[in-house]
Amino acid sequence: MNEQSNRRLDGQAVAGLLSAYGKAEKIADAIDRHVMRLALDMRADCQSLSGKICALTDKKLKYINLKVIIERALKKLPLKYGVTLKLIYCMEYGRGEAAFATGLTARTIGNLASEGLVMLSDALFDYGFDYEWYAREYKGDPYAGRCGITADEGLLSAAKSIENSL
Repeated sequence: MNEQSNRRLDGQAVAGLLSAYGKAEKIADAIDRHVMRLALDMRADCQSLSGKICALTDKKLKYINLKVIIERALKKLPLKYGVTLKLIYCMEYGRGEAAFATGLTARTIGNLASEGLVMLSDALFDYGFDYEWYAREYKGDPYAGRCGITADEGLLSAAKSIENSL
């Protein structure tokens, strides 16, 4: 395996990014609600509050940017792969549900999802999004860490944590 392919995101990381993509608006709304709670806290001093709000706003922008990045990469894929990935990872359909929705077999859906993750990883890599970017943006991030995001686990658990807290 060459050095270039070692830097590509694996299927688990891409699946996590897709899940976060599907929930980016909910994540942004959750951050907005947290900022509102901070702003209404009369006990906080303004300087401390300002720093926290700026940091949370940066996190929100990170998720909005992630949504744009994933949308751009998905558009590079043939339609059948993009639709399959959105159904499975963004809308959280099971393979049987996705098969029913598309008129394909569950086995075909599984194959399309598996191949689609590899293709999406390649599309992200072509845009410059690899493990270095992933680790830099998400590893050690205090907000992301609280939600379970690590460079190794992907964003799947973060998206579910935030969704469950809503």
